[in-house]
Amino acid sequence: MVNLGWFAALFVVLGQHFNFPSTHGICQNFKFFIDKNVAPDHVLEGHVFKRSTADAVTQCHVMCRDDCRCLSMNYIHNNERDNCELNDVNEHMKPAALQYKPGASYYDLIREYTNDDDGLVYTGYARAKLEGHNLFGNWKGTCRMYELVNIRGIGCQDCTTFTRQIPDKMWHISSYFSASRGCTFDGSKGSVQQEQNFGRYAYSNPAFRCTSNSDSTTQHWIGSKFP
Repeated sequence: MVNLGWFAALFVVLGQHFNFPSTHGICQNFKFFIDKNVAPDHVLEGHVFKRSTADAVTQCHVMCRDDCRCLSMNYIHNNERDNCELNDVNEHMKPAALQYKPGASYYDLIREYTNDDDGLVYTGYARAKLEGHNLFGNWKGTCRMYELVNIRGIGCQDCTTFTRQIPDKMWHISSYFSASRGCTFDGSKGSVQQEQNFGRYAYSNPAFRCTSNSDSTTQHWIGSKFP
């Protein structure tokens, strides 16, 4: 299945509502199979941001699902209670961090994207008015207004995001720098250093839908609003 990343530079009525991630509830969905996407006798070292005890690997999965920072997890078997370690990166982002450890298992979680009724997935998606984005001009990175933006499950509405349109380069968002440059969108959690989104993929992130694998694409759509 081809993953599609979207930038719709249009003002359009979709007739949908949008549920964005929150640290107070479920912020991401994963397909989880106990015997798939697992590296037995391995852990991802050096990137654990939370450690907890757990009675089962499925409990560890729930902890990861409920924390927006979690991109993978280590599950370590012990005699009494097992340990659950949540990582803020995965093996694709830091391959050298995957290390051998007997009795442990590393899980690379597969994100499950949610479709609204019209079939469009609003993860890896941005929408803005053309009047705020001169797609044929040249301008350095600035905070640009968006009606809707969602990168790696982090989203906002009617907010600003750090955006660039420079000579000989494709229009793109820099989620890694966005908040630090004074924009309201903060895409730093789970990001790759200097990560770029929706174009100019010099620094890409496999956790981002438009660059998740070799079949992923980025599509720019230009349209107008109907009365």
